[in-house]
Amino acid sequence: MTRTARSADPRSATRPWRRSVLIGAVVVATVVSLVSAGPVFAAAPGHAAPKAMPTHVFVEGDSIALTLGLGLVTVGTPEGFTVTGAPWLGCGLEPGGETVREPQGLTVAPDGCPDWQDHWAQLVAHDRPKVVALLIGDWDMLDRVVNGKWLLFGSPASDRWLSGLLDTAITVLSSSGARVALLTMPYESPITSPVHLAKYRSAFDPGRVRHWNTLLRAAARRHPGVAQIVDLNHFASPHGYTDTLDGITPFRGTNNGPGTPIVQDGVHFTPAGAQLVAKWLLPRLAAIAAAPHRHSS
Repeated sequence: MTRTARSADPRSATRPWRRSVLIGAVVVATVVSLVSAGPVFAAAPGHAAPKAMPTHVFVEGDSIALTLGLGLVTVGTPEGFTVTGAPWLGCGLEPGGETVREPQGLTVAPDGCPDWQDHWAQLVAHDRPKVVALLIGDWDMLDRVVNGKWLLFGSPASDRWLSGLLDTAITVLSSSGARVALLTMPYESPITSPVHLAKYRSAFDPGRVRHWNTLLRAAARRHPGVAQIVDLNHFASPHGYTDTLDGITPFRGTNNGPGTPIVQDGVHFTPAGAQLVAKWLLPRLAAIAAAPHRHSS
């Protein structure tokens, strides 16, 4: 996997929005300004939320967060929201370079967001958002080697390791006064692979997704008044994985660049899907930003 190197200057990483186009396993990074790229999707019946005062939203996480962030820009900018962030392909809380077990076999975890503790702190200190939306976990649901030993996802040792990383992430992302919205991970589907679901030990396993979301909820409880759960899983996959939601098909997928067909991938949000989620999500993020603040103990 190749990617464009990040600049050490946080301003170049967040203003304007950094956009990545997925082309197979290659990321071609370009920069686009924070302008509306299409029509604003109306909230579907049953998913409406009270109109909230616009705020500054910072988006962090992996490539799923990146595709969602583009929808937040498209929907939020005309409504007065400021949306910045630096999500990146292959980003996980656990360090890259370690051996991980994917459905296809053993591989090396990508270093999608190296030194995220320092980098994220610099970014939020520069941008001063009111709320940070964190959508991450795909690469953290894998069994992996940590300090020379296998750490199996879902084991007590793994839970302690990941819980510590989540605590650090919340502390870092709230270090400049922002609240942290922990977005639960939606279910995914191995659309392009014939491997039976039971053989997956990854985010394609619904049980692992549920366990990750349990860890997120526990982390939010440890940081009252700072971190809050936003149940994206329930909105985006209310009855399990779906590629159609509120008339949007495909809801999950990507393409090879502007003007090319959308291809289902079972993971990312299509532009239309991301805008649908954004219309549901933005008022909730604004409400979190506006709530009385108190630091976790």
